[in-house]
Amino acid sequence: MNYVNETLQKLQKGQEIYGTVRSVSSSGMSRKISFFTVEDGELINLTYSIAELLGYKVQDFHGFNCIRVQGVGMDMIFKVVYDLGFILHSDGYFFRSRQI
Repeated sequence: MNYVNETLQKLQKGQEIYGTVRSVSSSGMSRKISFFTVEDGELINLTYSIAELLGYKVQDFHGFNCIRVQGVGMDMIFKVVYDLGFILHSDGYFFRSRQI
């Protein structure tokens, strides 16, 4: 397993992870998504941490850090959050995902 940073270790069961789709490719086959959570009323950017753990590359989109996720036919925010929960806790439903 890859190095898990402190930010990801502090996430609790059922915690919401928010995703924002910044861009969809013209073919519709990929999206650039940023990920966040809220902790003590503060917005925490999880994009780099998730990318590092799950093996995604971080890309810039008009000043926003994003993960490029390929695929169609499903909620790609859910997919990334599911994969995160599965890698960290062997439970894809450990976290909740929400699009903002």
